[in-house]
Amino acid sequence: MPLKKKIPTAWLLMVIGFVFVAIGVFVFLFPWHAYYRLTKYTGILLLLNAILLLYIAISRTRNARERNWILAESIIDFLFVMIFFFNALLSFFALPFFIGLWMGFVGGLKVAASLALKKVLKGWGFILSEGIVSVLFSIWVFNGPSPKAIGITIPIGLFALLMGAFNIFEALRFKKTESTLDMML
Repeated sequence: MPLKKKIPTAWLLMVIGFVFVAIGVFVFLFPWHAYYRLTKYTGILLLLNAILLLYIAISRTRNARERNWILAESIIDFLFVMIFFFNALLSFFALPFFIGLWMGFVGGLKVAASLALKKVLKGWGFILSEGIVSVLFSIWVFNGPSPKAIGITIPIGLFALLMGAFNIFEALRFKKTESTLDMML
C-alpha cells in the first residue's frame, strides 16, 4: 500500500533550511542577544525537530533500516530537549557544551547512517558530508575561539547558515527523491 504524503519532504527540508538561515542571520545581527535567545529557544527548536523526525519515521519511511536511523536521531533530539527544558540555568551556563555535544552526536549519527544506507539512498554522499561538517563544527565549539558567551555564537551562527544553505540546496536538488530527503531532516 503506497504511503500518503500530505506535505512533500522537500518543502519540510526547505522550511528547516530557512529556519537555520534565519537563526544564523540573527546570531550575526544581534550577537549579544543571540546567546540568551539560543538558550531560550534551542529546546523548542529541538522539540519541533524531534517531533518532525518521529512523524517521518512512523509515517513516511519505506525501509526499516532507514526508519531506525531516523528514530535514533529523534531520540537524541528528545534527550537534549529534556536537558534544555528541565534545567534552564544549567543550559544557560553550559550551552556551548550541550550544542557541541548535540552537533557531534547528530553528525556522527548521520555519518554512520549514510555509510550504512549508501546502497539504499541516492543522496548518501550529501548526508555523509552534512554529518562530517556537523562533527567539525562540534569540535570547533568545544575548542571555542573565546571563553566568552559572544565567542560561541560565531561557530553556532556559521553552522546554522551552512546547514540552512545545505538544506535549501538539497531540497531543490532532490525534490523528487523523497527517500533521500527523509534522512536529511
